[in-house]
Amino acid sequence: MKNTLSTLTLFATAATGFGFTLTVDPAAATTRIFDNYNDGADTSGGFNNMSAGGEAGGYVTVNMPAGAADPQWQSPTPGTPFSSATHPYFRINSRGSVGGGSQVFPLPAAGPTVVPYGIGTAFSEVQLSFSANAPLPNGSGLRIDPLGGGGGAPTVFDYDYIMLDTVRTIGLAEFDHDGAMDGWTMNAGISGATTTAASSSFTATTAGVDPILQRSGLSIDTNVFDTIEVRIAFDPASTSRFEIFWGTNTFPGPAGGQSVVLTNELIRDGGLHTYRIDMSDEAAWDGNLNILRLDPLADGDAAAGRSFEIAHIRLLEGAAIPEPSAALLAALGAALALRRHRGR
Repeated sequence: MKNTLSTLTLFATAATGFGFTLTVDPAAATTRIFDNYNDGADTSGGFNNMSAGGEAGGYVTVNMPAGAADPQWQSPTPGTPFSSATHPYFRINSRGSVGGGSQVFPLPAAGPTVVPYGIGTAFSEVQLSFSANAPLPNGSGLRIDPLGGGGGAPTVFDYDYIMLDTVRTIGLAEFDHDGAMDGWTMNAGISGATTTAASSSFTATTAGVDPILQRSGLSIDTNVFDTIEVRIAFDPASTSRFEIFWGTNTFPGPAGGQSVVLTNELIRDGGLHTYRIDMSDEAAWDGNLNILRLDPLADGDAAAGRSFEIAHIRLLEGAAIPEPSAALLAALGAALALRRHRGR
């Protein structure tokens, strides 16, 4: 049964003895990909002292001449209307040939609705909020001012994606342009890894008993971001576990006893499925998260060479995600039990 919505509660095997809650294929929290610039059609416009540099490789490029006064551009033009009430948060992944202070306005632009952020010279996601400047008008796009006062030399800016979220979200991995690794490293247990704008995902094959994908150097408040979300596909021939390890400043890791293990809960049909894991009851999910590690399959099964694909890895403000009703939970639990029974 593909793309089945199912919810169940599991108990962590960690030494802490606390539990976590797993939801499979839940309703999306990131409900609008405003633009990810993956189709090769440049939708940017509304330029003022800037110009289009084209869209290729999964990001759009805009150019700013030296000494530009009030440089700005818009994306998309026109766009589908959105409500800041239902999408109060958004994320931008961008870089510039120089760094500096940027501003964003929802269209139609209005002074009180400006959202400032800093742009760097390497691709980096920033998490922003319309609600911090409420009340806001509904919008149909964004106006971006890459550098408020212009620059002393010609400057190039690249934008990878703009996503609207219903809850506070950190995109630890979106794999949204050609070659994007988003700060993740892998060991020799993973081979043939590729990331492309065409699929907006990371695809690879296991090549050993302990394949590892890891991101370190984080500093994320686990009291706010208490939910891990991974959208991943598994080789139908696979049988082994998918494990997520973590470490914080109060519970260093990755370490044994600090992991979530999923095996029977995995849907192994080769298609992408979302696994949302509420960590709020896990005692070791505490302090500032500084490292997250994914072991996509393991042991002899992984050594046999199994394919997998990851579309995204995100952290969510779980407390803000609407919970399903008790009746829906009961129905979903029954559906999952039936699916497991038929699969025996």
